[in-house]
Amino acid sequence: MTDDLASDEFDDSVAALNGAIADMDAGDSGVSFDQFVAELRQRRNLPARP
Repeated sequence: MTDDLASDEFDDSVAALNGAIADMDAGDSGVSFDQFVAELRQRRNLPARP
């Protein structure tokens, strides 16, 4: 069962990466690094950058 779970997680990761690559090919630039960091800090209850 562990192998099946790992295989499912791998398949999900591959599908997510393929979707992200397709989005980039279609012109989606995603979020800026600064926006990513700000959202990560908020989710983790970390202080804002000095």
